[in-house]
Amino acid sequence: MPKFKLQAVDMSFFETASFRWTYHIDVAATPEQVWQGLIAYHPLVWCQMLSGHYTSAKPYGVGTTREIYAVGLLKLYEEFFYWNDEERRHCFQVLQANVPFLQSFAEDYHVQPIEGGARLTWRFAIEPKKGFYTVMKLSHLVNEYLFSTFVKDTHRHFGRLYSKKGV
Repeated sequence: MPKFKLQAVDMSFFETASFRWTYHIDVAATPEQVWQGLIAYHPLVWCQMLSGHYTSAKPYGVGTTREIYAVGLLKLYEEFFYWNDEERRHCFQVLQANVPFLQSFAEDYHVQPIEGGARLTWRFAIEPKKGFYTVMKLSHLVNEYLFSTFVKDTHRHFGRLYSKKGV
């Protein structure tokens, strides 16, 4: 399987990338339950379109690596550049992918307590390689659909938390 190297990023990438998505997912689970699902050896097992595992030994932290398959087609080799267990937050960058059109790709997971459960803020940031901006723009709806399945799967797994107004 081919591997294409991506450019490194930092936290500012979540504000500057050409393509960005943010999801606030309120669930009827404790913040610790959600966090444990994110840092389990097979993270995000509830997401039907994702599979993967950590490739670093515990304890996990900055520099931890993992491999993730998305939709059974996209293989990502990731490294965490931010990790804070106390905050229940970590961010990774993709070091390599099996597709040639990504310049940079990163995700940010942040779990916070809210009344009755937890809020998972899940951010995605992508910068396509030069010449692939139009391809990325055309695949925007596909990405939105894929990311929306992650939200639905997270609600299904942990239970959706509704506000007192019934929203």
